[in-house]
Amino acid sequence: MADATNFAEMNSFPAVWQALGRLYDSSVETKESIVQLRESVGGLRDSFGELRNSVEEVRGSIEEVRGSIEGLRDTAIAIRDSSARLLSAVQVQQQQVETHDRMLKQQARRLDRNEVTTQVILEDLRQLLEGLRQRGNGHPPQ
Repeated sequence: MADATNFAEMNSFPAVWQALGRLYDSSVETKESIVQLRESVGGLRDSFGELRNSVEEVRGSIEEVRGSIEGLRDTAIAIRDSSARLLSAVQVQQQQVETHDRMLKQQARRLDRNEVTTQVILEDLRQLLEGLRQRGNGHPPQ
């Protein structure tokens, strides 16, 4: 006998009974599918909740990173400003060193001239004394 799915084709009780059996099996499968779908939906809800928590954690981490970046930016600005002040101070020191170097060189030239002048005067005095000694009795005039 062929599978009758139409009541018009079912002209005997066994055919109706078989159709009811198939209907029952189909409804049991549908119920099992519904239970599985509910479990899947429940699992999806749990997963969605975990995902929501993860998103919130990531947002918190992003805020922490944003705060760290802002702190680093502020530190970089402070370093830049301090570096500019330090560079300015170094340039002033460099100018002072150059000025002192020029002054030292001028004073060294003066000292060299004074030493030469002093040496020349001492040499002239020595020669004068020798000349006087040679002319006289060896004693300088009094």
